[in-house]
Amino acid sequence: MKEKITNTVGMIILVALVITVFLWTEWSQNKWKDHVETSYEIHIYPTQYKMVIPADIQNKINGMNIHNLKENPLEFIKKLEREIETLPLIDNAEVYFDATGKIHIDAYQFKPVAYVVYRGEKKYLDRKGNLRNLSKHKNLPLPIVTGISDQKELKKIHRVLKELEKHPRLKSGFRRMEYKSGTISMKFSALSARVILGDTERIENKFRKLDRMKKALKKLKKTDRYTLLDLRYNGQVVCQKN
Repeated sequence: MKEKITNTVGMIILVALVITVFLWTEWSQNKWKDHVETSYEIHIYPTQYKMVIPADIQNKINGMNIHNLKENPLEFIKKLEREIETLPLIDNAEVYFDATGKIHIDAYQFKPVAYVVYRGEKKYLDRKGNLRNLSKHKNLPLPIVTGISDQKELKKIHRVLKELEKHPRLKSGFRRMEYKSGTISMKFSALSARVILGDTERIENKFRKLDRMKKALKKLKKTDRYTLLDLRYNGQVVCQKN
């Protein structure tokens, strides 16, 4: 009998504890909602790109029903996050409250690698090889690729640019690329010569040859000696003197 009473008392205490926790949670959530603010702090990264500006994000906020913020703050910020990610130049966003109830927005722009003139229209090329429309706000100092008319050619150009990433000294001076009649040619700021790659076969070897050639010419102080460096031939570089 005594054991039964003890079990009953234990159950009563447990139920009371659960109810207390539930009521405290409800109270604290309602109290927290009272501190939720309608002010925002917007950060856009990388900061140097400026393809998207705070006004673009503010327009997304203005298009939402602000009354939902007080009613269901967590649902509101999740929806706001999704809305910001619909901006064409934004890859992802994080929206959250700080301890005071203020909303913080961190939006992340995609990283463009070049401009591409595709079928007569200038666009960004991203790291995955996708084309994106230009920003209305910022002209970035990017190299430009011309002569691209279809997706097959675009894939070749993307492959060349990915390989170029492995050669930082070449990449830093890359200014222009042209695709014409199946032949890829490039221009670098530190070389007076136009560089002919041809197609994408042996592209790794071609960039290694060019890197060594550029380094040797710089050491000899003869970077303006040639008008043409042709890398299409296996094991050699055909040069045309200035």
